[in-house]
Amino acid sequence: MLNFKKFKLAPHAAGRDFVCLDTSGDNLKLAHLKVSSGKKQIVDLVSRNIHGSSEADISKVIKSLLQAMNIKNPYVMNVIPSPLAITRNIEVPSQNPNEIEEIVNLQASRLTPYAREDIIIDYLNVGTYRKSYSKLLLITVARNLIKRQLDILSGAGIKIERICFSAEAIASLIPQFLKQGLEGQVINILHIDSNFTDFIVALDSKLIFVRGIPIGAEHFLVSKEQYQQRFLEELKKTLEAYKTEDIYKSVQMIVLAGCIEKIKDLEPVLNGELHIPTTSTSYFKHIDASEEAKKTISSSEQMSFLNVISPLMASDQLKLNLIPEEIKFKKLLQEQSKDIVKSGILVMGIFILVCAILISKIYFKSVHLKALSTKYSEIHPEALKLENDSSRVKEVRNYLSYRGYSLIALDTLSGILPRNLVLTDIKFERQGKFSVRGVAESMSAVFSLIDDMGKTDCFKDVKSKYTTKRKEADKDVIDFEIVSLLKVKG
Repeated sequence: MLNFKKFKLAPHAAGRDFVCLDTSGDNLKLAHLKVSSGKKQIVDLVSRNIHGSSEADISKVIKSLLQAMNIKNPYVMNVIPSPLAITRNIEVPSQNPNEIEEIVNLQASRLTPYAREDIIIDYLNVGTYRKSYSKLLLITVARNLIKRQLDILSGAGIKIERICFSAEAIASLIPQFLKQGLEGQVINILHIDSNFTDFIVALDSKLIFVRGIPIGAEHFLVSKEQYQQRFLEELKKTLEAYKTEDIYKSVQMIVLAGCIEKIKDLEPVLNGELHIPTTSTSYFKHIDASEEAKKTISSSEQMSFLNVISPLMASDQLKLNLIPEEIKFKKLLQEQSKDIVKSGILVMGIFILVCAILISKIYFKSVHLKALSTKYSEIHPEALKLENDSSRVKEVRNYLSYRGYSLIALDTLSGILPRNLVLTDIKFERQGKFSVRGVAESMSAVFSLIDDMGKTDCFKDVKSKYTTKRKEADKDVIDFEIVSLLKVKG
């Protein structure tokens, strides 16, 4: 089973356009971010009323906005607000990520009122429970809602890269605006938008609980006292629901965010009614935004852009991705195909380089061989002549080395010849071979001659070839032949 949790999206790249859209409500929201020198800046914020508009009309609006901003090939993210999602905190008997994912997929239809094929589901691991259990926050969205958003963006010629859950992005961003030293504290973020409020509980910038309260900035502006009381009642119920879930310790701080400029007096009311430290933060004061973007935020008293800004500013910390599995699978295959193509190109490049090196070596060697052959053909006749001359010189040297040496050998032999031995034949051969034949009165005379010859400076490798006894005039005689090599002094 493919682990889509490990599927990586493209990181922020310098100079590229990043866009986040919210097409789920009556108002289309668009945030445009650029990265330059490692800094993220919101350069454009736009809203358009799309109440009652068809998907094709919304696509045209988005396309025209991107063209007006001169945005080409943007990295596009879409957000799902909490009122359009079903959230549930559960516990599963495993801490292994693969096992947890399998359990969630198998139990999805039991945990929601929809069939598995009709929903997109993802989860956040909130923490451990009883050492072997994991606490999860499930986020479920109807598949047809996701399909509608994909169709709208496709109609605008946009390829969507990620579908975020706005509450997760807000939970990641808002704690960064607060003072330091909040590690380990449970923070309740009340993000007030036009017609609803996100009840977000965050721990160390991680979403652990979320609910929607159907009261927003528009309600407060219509009848402040009436809706303020209802808001307090809904808030108390939701805080009680969080305690009942027993996810973590109680809320230690409440932070108001979003459309709060006209309802800042809500802060002391919450302080007095809930007895929980309450503060507020104007998000546009903490982000790097163009003057035009800041003016858009200031003029939008009943609309919050925080849900489209936070996914862009905190994209590196987000875990959830509500894109359908088949699209994730397709993206994964595309990425793997790109890697395979890159590997193939690299291997082909190496192969071509090796072939080029081999061909160049063969070429240079062939050129060198041709040059040697040409030179050889020029000097070959001279070499043959020199070889013939050398052979003649050797013959002359051999002749000269043996010339007169026979006389020396005979003189040496006559000096060591025993008296009881007669030579009948003396033979000189080529290559310094020398042999004598004769008759001796005894075998000892033959061996004595062999020893004496070996001690001289004229003979070497002296040995008897044969010795034969016979009768001559009633007397025993020995016929013999001695062979040796002449020592030629060079």
